[in-house]
Amino acid sequence: MLTPAKITNHHFEASGRNAYKAESVDSFIKEVAESYEQVFRENGEMFKKINLLAQRLEEYRNDEDNIRNALLTAQRAADRITKEAQEKADKLVAEVTERTNTENEKLDAAAKEILTKAKYQADSIVEEAQKQAKEIVEKAVTDSKEASVNARSDMIKELAALETMKQEVTKFKQQILGEYAAQLEL
Repeated sequence: MLTPAKITNHHFEASGRNAYKAESVDSFIKEVAESYEQVFRENGEMFKKINLLAQRLEEYRNDEDNIRNALLTAQRAADRITKEAQEKADKLVAEVTERTNTENEKLDAAAKEILTKAKYQADSIVEEAQKQAKEIVEKAVTDSKEASVNARSDMIKELAALETMKQEVTKFKQQILGEYAAQLEL
């Protein structure tokens, strides 16, 4: 590989007075072009890797937002289920209460029994709905925590890879600069 010092200190074979051999110049230019092309290609690959890591980091951030949205959606669904169950229970209690009010006194005892059963059923429905809602929320929280932990773990790995790559690029640059400086001192 060519170094800046090699380029600067290269002497072409003289072909005559104040002229160089075309073959010598062409050969040197070809060598310069090959070295430059290799460095250019390596630099391009490094940039591609850095861009890929940046994209992955953005994806992990988007995944985290999606997990938050899923948790919010689960909480809303749980609230809706609880509300609907309460409305059903209220409606059932209201229907039974209306029937008992229209019954005559002879059926009063039977109506009270029906009302008691309806309230018990309503309480059971509400209790079951609350239990289901709680389970849904707990599952969503567990799933979101697990997904968040996985996403964070992946993000940490990707950041570590990015940092390693940055260090390698810095080391590579320092090595090249050191070689150039050493060549210049020659």
